[in-house]
Amino acid sequence: MRQKLRHGLNVLSAVVRHLLWALMCGLVAAGSGWCGRPDIYAAWREAGLPARRHPTEDESATRRYATRGIAEIEAFLAGHGSARGLTDRPSGGNGVEQSPPTLGEP
Repeated sequence: MRQKLRHGLNVLSAVVRHLLWALMCGLVAAGSGWCGRPDIYAAWREAGLPARRHPTEDESATRRYATRGIAEIEAFLAGHGSARGLTDRPSGGNGVEQSPPTLGEP
């Protein structure tokens, strides 16, 4: 039952995707005709319908990218001691941060 439902949703999403593609083609054709640049529409049609990505591949690639990025950040912070710029900001003596001077102030 679940596979039939998934297959039905995949077919429905493919139909909707093609309908939206046709709508976008019409909008690009109208816009390029209005601007007097039919080569824009020709390039759009030549490019064709974008390839559909598999959602699980996107999620796993995103997870790998995020994991690698977090590891790089942790390695950077470990190599530079504490995050001094984030925690040890100078204050005016009363615990309130001072804003940098502007051009009009001495």
